[in-house]
Amino acid sequence: AVQRDHSSKLVQVLESEERKVPEHVVLCYTSWSECDDKVLEAARNGCNVIVWFALNIQKDAAGIPVISGGPNRQCVADTANQLSDENLDVLHLVSFGGWDQKHPDDSISAEQVWATWKNWDQEGQALGFRGFDGIDWDTEGVDYMKSEDNVMSVALLNMIGNVCKMAKAEGYITSLAPMQSYLDPTTSDFSRHLTFQADEFDGILPQPFKHQGRNAFAYLLARFGSETFDIVFVQLYESYSKTSYALRTKHEVPSEYLKTLMFQYAQGWWVDFDQDPALGIHSQVVSLEPKQVVIGLANAWAEHEAKGEPVKAVYLDEDEIASAWERMDSVGLAPRGFGFWDIADEGKPEFGTGQPVYLAKEIAGILDGEHPFVHGAGSHEQDHAPQHDPDPLDVIGLKRQRSGTTLARLTRSSA
Repeated sequence: AVQRDHSSKLVQVLESEERKVPEHVVLCYTSWSECDDKVLEAARNGCNVIVWFALNIQKDAAGIPVISGGPNRQCVADTANQLSDENLDVLHLVSFGGWDQKHPDDSISAEQVWATWKNWDQEGQALGFRGFDGIDWDTEGVDYMKSEDNVMSVALLNMIGNVCKMAKAEGYITSLAPMQSYLDPTTSDFSRHLTFQADEFDGILPQPFKHQGRNAFAYLLARFGSETFDIVFVQLYESYSKTSYALRTKHEVPSEYLKTLMFQYAQGWWVDFDQDPALGIHSQVVSLEPKQVVIGLANAWAEHEAKGEPVKAVYLDEDEIASAWERMDSVGLAPRGFGFWDIADEGKPEFGTGQPVYLAKEIAGILDGEHPFVHGAGSHEQDHAPQHDPDPLDVIGLKRQRSGTTLARLTRSSA
C-alpha cells in the first residue's frame, strides 16, 4: 500500500485486493482520448480519481459487441505506473458516453457488455497496467434534435444499471455523470427525452435552448437502488443549467445555493415515473447520500461572467468553491468532493483576470483545509449569507410524510 504525500485527508490506502473511493474526492476527466503530461501534472496537483474519456460499445458486422474509443492504452499504462512509482494513489475509471455520441447499442445485454469490457480491460493489463478500477456512465444527448440518441431507451438505462450492479458485485467502482437536468431534485417531472427547453432562460436567450432532460438518471436510482452507484458526478456546468441561472442571472450566493442543492438530494424528491409506463415502475421518492455526490465543475474554459449576457457554462472560482465547501460541511451536507471537466484545459487563464487556473490544485487545497475560508476563516460571502439556518424543509418548500423509516411521499414541485 502507498499513501499520498499531499494531504492526510486525501490519503487513500489502495490495497491490491480491493478498490475504495477516497474519503475526499478530486475527480478529473481527461479530454477526448487525452493521455499526456497534463494528466501526470493533474494527479500531482491532487487528482485522486481520473476518468479516462471515452468509450463506446456497438456491434460489428458479425453482430459481435466491440468496444471503441478512449485513450491509447499503452499511454494509460505508462501514466498509471508512473503515478504509482511516485507513490500517488489514484483510481482510474473509464467512461462510456459523452456529448454528441451515438448511444451504446441497447440490443447488447448487460452480461455481454460486462464480459466485453472485462476482456477489453484485460488486454490493457497485458500492457503492464493493473487495469481500470471502474466504469463511469456519461450518456448524453446530441446536437441533431431529431436523433434517436436524444432519447434514453429503457433498454439502455437497464443495461447501464445492470452493468453497474455486476461491476459493484465484483469490487469495481461505479460512477454516473448526469447533467444537472438529468438528475434534478427541483422538479417531479420525468422523461427519457433529452430535448427539453431551459425554461429559466425563456425570454432571455435569443433562441430557446432545447438540450436538457427531465430526471432520466433518476430512474437508475429508483430501479437499481442509489447504493449501486459509488459516485454521482452532477454536471453543474451543463449548458444553461439551473446553477448558471441561479448564480449568474439571479446572483444567488453560491454557498447557500449548493447547500440547498445538497439538502434536496439528501432529503429526496418525488419523481413521476408513472408519466412513462414503459419503465414498469411507479412514481416514488429518490435520494442520494451526500457521500455519493461529487459536484461537477468546469475549469477556466467556462465563463464566470459573460459581459451581461446569460452564462452558458458556469464557472466557480476558488473562493466560491471554498465558501461552498465550508457551508455544506458546517451543516453536515458536504459532498464526497468536487470534480471537473477537463484536464486538457488546466492552466487556461480565468475569464476577466488572465490568471491561470489549476482547478485540481485548488480543490485539493480546499478539501485539505488549506484555503483561508475553510474551518473558521472569513468568506467574502458572509455578508450575504443568512445568519441562522432556517428549517431545511422551509428552504426548499417541501413537506414529507414518514411511514416507519420510509419516505412515503413528497409534495410535487414543478421546474
